[in-house]
Amino acid sequence: MTTTPPADGGLHPRVLSYDPRRGRSPLCSATEWEEVRPLVLTLVSALPEASGPGVRRYLTVSTRLAVHAFRHGWPLEPEQILSPAALDHFVANLPGSHATFRSQLRKLAAAHGLEAAPGGLRFPARDLRAPYDPSEVEALWRFASALSNRQRRLSLQGLLVLGAGFGLARADLRGVTAAHLHTHGRRMHLTVPSDGRCVPAAAGWGPRARRLAAERPSGQLIGRPAGTNLTTRHVEWVGDRAGVPRLSPDRLRACWLVGRIAAGVPLPQLLAESGVRTAGSLDGYLKFLPAPRSACTLSGR
Repeated sequence: MTTTPPADGGLHPRVLSYDPRRGRSPLCSATEWEEVRPLVLTLVSALPEASGPGVRRYLTVSTRLAVHAFRHGWPLEPEQILSPAALDHFVANLPGSHATFRSQLRKLAAAHGLEAAPGGLRFPARDLRAPYDPSEVEALWRFASALSNRQRRLSLQGLLVLGAGFGLARADLRGVTAAHLHTHGRRMHLTVPSDGRCVPAAAGWGPRARRLAAERPSGQLIGRPAGTNLTTRHVEWVGDRAGVPRLSPDRLRACWLVGRIAAGVPLPQLLAESGVRTAGSLDGYLKFLPAPRSACTLSGR
């Protein structure tokens, strides 16, 4: 059951004309907007800001929250998606750049009479060590491969290859070119220019690295970053799009790390390949390993 939208009277024209499908980074698809628009109008209509130009930021967070609920199959009702548990789940999946949504979420909850527990909403910290699901990585790769701008396509593919394919941390991305790729036997490897370590490609990423190197034989594989942050533009290019997860270089690296741990790579070798200094630094990734299967066979009977 979906929420009945409020009457238009009293709502700022910016609310009535709001369409999150516009712009360079649409927040949802046309079908999703049709489903969640009544809920979004209901959420913002309870705010004093609904009759003024300051409503824009509440429209954005309300849309993100409603789309998140829709994609997870939650009831599209204010009391459901503004509950502490639902808000915690939503915030835990937000990128770090959207931390300011927390105060707006609290205000939305209060406007609908859904005050949090005495201690307030306790938003959990996002765990950037959580790897993407394989389907999410493939969605990112398809998105990158479909970009019409060749430089953006190659740069975004470069970040995916270096992150998910070779497990490079942000600090290791600078200066990596096609010349750093090489093979040992049949497996593609990469020499990290920052410290000279040799890293093997994750399964399935060798061919992609070869194709990328062929298309970008010179220059950095991630392109020419703007400013000191190497990946800001890459994250902006992906933005928030239906069917594509938010881009996180840390989560790309986590895919490679968790894969190597799951493959049973000896600890000294893993530390050497990953650039991680201590075994304790890997502890946070262990909870994302596939559940082990144990079998007991009785012999002699």
